[in-house]
Amino acid sequence: MENNTTQLRAAFFDMSHSPYIILDENLILIDINTNALANIPVNKKDIIGKKFTDLFPDAPNNRLNAYREVINTGVPIDVEEVKLCLPSGEFVFFVKVFRVGEGIGFAALNITKMINTIDSQKKVALKLKDFNTRLKQRNKDLEVFSYVAAHDIKAPLTNIHTLLSFLENEGLIKKSGRPVFLKVIQSLDIMTSKLKALNDVIALKYSLSEKQELVTFKEIITNVKSEISEDIKKFDVQIREDFSQCNAILYNPEQLHSVLQNLLTNSIKYRNPNISPIIKISTKKENGKCVLKISDNGIGINMKLGQNKMFGLFKRMHTHVEGLGVGLYIVKSIITSHGGSIKVTSKINQGTKFKIVL
Repeated sequence: MENNTTQLRAAFFDMSHSPYIILDENLILIDINTNALANIPVNKKDIIGKKFTDLFPDAPNNRLNAYREVINTGVPIDVEEVKLCLPSGEFVFFVKVFRVGEGIGFAALNITKMINTIDSQKKVALKLKDFNTRLKQRNKDLEVFSYVAAHDIKAPLTNIHTLLSFLENEGLIKKSGRPVFLKVIQSLDIMTSKLKALNDVIALKYSLSEKQELVTFKEIITNVKSEISEDIKKFDVQIREDFSQCNAILYNPEQLHSVLQNLLTNSIKYRNPNISPIIKISTKKENGKCVLKISDNGIGINMKLGQNKMFGLFKRMHTHVEGLGVGLYIVKSIITSHGGSIKVTSKINQGTKFKIVL
């Protein structure tokens, strides 16, 4: 019976999926199973009888002492990243050390591939971090270039405007050439307007990191309505507000003012001429964040053109009214810089709804 038990233990030891080695009380290797030999490409006869220090010459003294302590006390220990250096390569194991008879046993898990994968991922992460750093620097350089270019172009445009005014005031434009002259003036005005808008966008980009403070929606919307009061009166615009569910937010006040001003101005600009304009503004809490909703009963937007175009710089969804296509670009830039999002739903002649997570 005892012989059968010994044979069963030997079979279990040799057929286990885990690598096992057994050392005697002098830390000399006396047995190793098939799986261990598969993980360590050596011949069994070449390592049986070898001292642990011969097999693992880089093992620190405190670890050897720990193994001897297991032999003395019988208390098992776990050892992480045990390295085995062989002519065929370097192998790394996670090891469970426990007492076997008068010696100790090692149950090992080969983590070489996992360690190599982690090292590879660390290298990729470092490369990605370096790439992001260089990309941020390039973006910063591009912003500076854009600012300088826009600033430098402003003076020549002003000079051209002055020269054209001089030609007109001195009567130097012939009647036959006047239509062309007026088109030049028109083109110059458009270019000047776009340059100003570009400067405004660049200035906004530089100010997006400014500190925040607690601001109330009621105060901001009151200021916005005061600024566009002439249009509100002229077109008999009704503005219905409800800030009861979220009346204040930690935000940059100038940027929140810009968001509301652009959206209200757009609602008035793209009103339906056949009905009285109604703009609804409300706030509420969703998933711990303040959500701003603005809807109108204007002419609506063709959503088939896509939201990417809607929020693009100098992109316009309607051409029958004046505009540069900058307002919504500014709105989205502000919102996304604060980690928020903006969604639009609209139908032609049925109005437009904005949902903004601030």
